[in-house]
Amino acid sequence: MPGSTIGASFGALEEAEVEAWVASGSKGGNADSSSDGSSSQRADQDLSTNSRGLAEVPAPVIDSGSSRSRSSRSIAQGAGEQGHSRDGLSEDGITYSLFGYPAYDNYAGVKYPLAWVERVQAHSNATHVWKVVLDAAAFVPTHKLDLTSVPADFVPLSFYKLFGYPTGIGALIMRKENTGLLRKGYWGGGGVFLATSKLDWRYYQKPPHAFEHGTVAFTDIIALRHGLEVHGRLGGVEAVQRHVSAVGEYLYEQLAALKHSNGRPVVQVFGKHHMPSRREVQGGTVNFELLGPEGQVLSYKQAAQLMAEAGLHVRTGCCCNPGACYNATGVTEEEVQQLALRKGGDFSEWEWIDVERGGRTERRPLGSIRASLGMMTRFEDAHALVDFIGRTYVDSTDTGEVWVDQEECRNIASYLGLGLDDFLFRYTSPDPDRPGWQLLKRAEGSQDCVFLVGGTKCSIHEVWPLQCKTYPFWPGLMDPAAWVHERATVCEGISHEDAPQVNVEQAGLLLELATEQQAALQIAAAAGSRRREAEP
Repeated sequence: MPGSTIGASFGALEEAEVEAWVASGSKGGNADSSSDGSSSQRADQDLSTNSRGLAEVPAPVIDSGSSRSRSSRSIAQGAGEQGHSRDGLSEDGITYSLFGYPAYDNYAGVKYPLAWVERVQAHSNATHVWKVVLDAAAFVPTHKLDLTSVPADFVPLSFYKLFGYPTGIGALIMRKENTGLLRKGYWGGGGVFLATSKLDWRYYQKPPHAFEHGTVAFTDIIALRHGLEVHGRLGGVEAVQRHVSAVGEYLYEQLAALKHSNGRPVVQVFGKHHMPSRREVQGGTVNFELLGPEGQVLSYKQAAQLMAEAGLHVRTGCCCNPGACYNATGVTEEEVQQLALRKGGDFSEWEWIDVERGGRTERRPLGSIRASLGMMTRFEDAHALVDFIGRTYVDSTDTGEVWVDQEECRNIASYLGLGLDDFLFRYTSPDPDRPGWQLLKRAEGSQDCVFLVGGTKCSIHEVWPLQCKTYPFWPGLMDPAAWVHERATVCEGISHEDAPQVNVEQAGLLLELATEQQAALQIAAAAGSRRREAEP
């Protein structure tokens, strides 16, 4: 594990770097095989003396590794005696490096080539051996993995990701020839057959039991049988893969088709969904950002809250993959580090970072939104997400759209001397998908509100709806680009020299009220979506 293995160096690589290295003719032990010309790093950690776990050794920055090799006290093919000391290591001249990568990227669902396993192993020679750990935790729930044709040395997987229950249960599959290379650092629990209270000595169980720390979760393991049975009833992994691929493609295409009134996209999707070979390189994970009409990135935290209220459950943030996350959102790890240091441990506000790009300051997110699809995901679920985003985040094609609640309807009706029913019939258009709200009608032959006289003066100004009172201090206009666009295309009075002055406190109050109203509208829309879903 990075940061816990003594004497090892680690590195993270991008896909192109790995491809360049595995395609090269360099072999293990070449100390100058860095593909980018950078100075080589020491990778002086062999598997047999790894006292705290396995290490990812950076490639193509390759070095000869450790001169230490197989330990006479390592856990060999059977049970073994082992002391706390590292003395007694044999010197047979063989060194080891470990290359680790995920078969399936958990951030955006990109699938990495399984062929890398043998191509990395082929870099071994008589004195230096490359081993491969293939992280299949996110891959095997929806893909078949044949370890005969993909001979990875170590394969971790998660039963929780496979079946959704129970949590905290996984497995490490390893080839038998590798058990003698692993040195166990922790020696308590069920992995030990014999131990003494005073002597620096213990006797391990035979592998694989020697590597199981403590008492296994046997009551949870019993539940795995039912998960396997459900998987089989659904047609097995091939049927699951076909289903998830179809739903994922549908979700991507529908999200990509969402446009604002100016033609700009509502959603930026990460990954390789757009590629013709997407079924080979992209899985059923859709990670995305929500965009405003001017291309500004919108809050993923607020989106998650609204989606949860609508019965839609997504993952937000970096999804335990900061490398892919920061690369997608366009920030560097150094920038994130400096921001964290400035926070001084207070991460109550952690969503945005200001970065310098092209001589100007830009606000960028520190995460995104992930929709993960699996064997139980339905097309209806994907449609519900698309429908929610369309109703909540696509801007209105009509600038005169004004929403009023029941209390505002009563106030306007009283001001006009009308009964409530008469007012609703004459001046509003009910929306069954937003219970509790009414949309004011438009003037005939115009996109303006029916109460806007001459396009400039409100005839019910004394009982102005809240939406009008708070304009232009709306959440969607707080981005500088959106503010400029609104002034240029909708209301020239914004920031006009003759416009009434509004102090910071007043503006903040108006923005707060507008935000509350927008949230109420979104919740109403979500309730309408849930009701439609429940209809036969």
